[in-house]
Amino acid sequence: MDSIVGQSRHQLILDACAGSGCESIYLRKKGLPVISNEIDLQLLSVAQRAAQAEGVTLSCSAVDWRELGTEFGEEKFTTALLMGNSLGLMEEPTEIRRVLREVLQVLRPGGHFVVDQRNYDYILNEREEILSGRFRYSRKFIYCGRRITGRPIAIEDDRVEFGYFGEDNVRIGVLSMIPLREKSLNSMLLDAGFKDVERLYDFSKRQCTDYDFITYVATK
Repeated sequence: MDSIVGQSRHQLILDACAGSGCESIYLRKKGLPVISNEIDLQLLSVAQRAAQAEGVTLSCSAVDWRELGTEFGEEKFTTALLMGNSLGLMEEPTEIRRVLREVLQVLRPGGHFVVDQRNYDYILNEREEILSGRFRYSRKFIYCGRRITGRPIAIEDDRVEFGYFGEDNVRIGVLSMIPLREKSLNSMLLDAGFKDVERLYDFSKRQCTDYDFITYVATK
């Protein structure tokens, strides 16, 4: 992360999906200026409390990703983050394309957009095995808490439902996501106008198929 966002005093970072605040808090502790955006006000409150416990203060907003350009204006940020496998929560692929264009608009020339997603190629290709109870997830690299487990409970070509289970294996929530394959999101980023896209597999440049998450670093 440090190598992407840099340490320049001219930086301004948009954490577009701040969630519970982990990325924003990390960056603020590094002394970097961040706008922590989260449309769920309950989550935003959680992030603010977590930041206070870590001795930092968050500058917060609650902007719909589809309106980033309208709300923030053009070329405001040097880096934009959209982490936590969140992009697939949009209702339609057309909305994803709109979000990518909005992010491009608010980035300064040469700025970076960092977005991640699960290994949907694996999930779609191995759906029968996964739904029979054999879901591969190493828990070594990212989003690897032990108290809550997430796994696919329904897999279609255009929609994947993840169930989330507590320590007693009682389901506590469900999220429905668009399962973008690796090359699909790469193409969407280029079509939106990004000049270059680097892909990291569980934070490694080594291309492989057994990763849990893929992170795209797209340059304006």
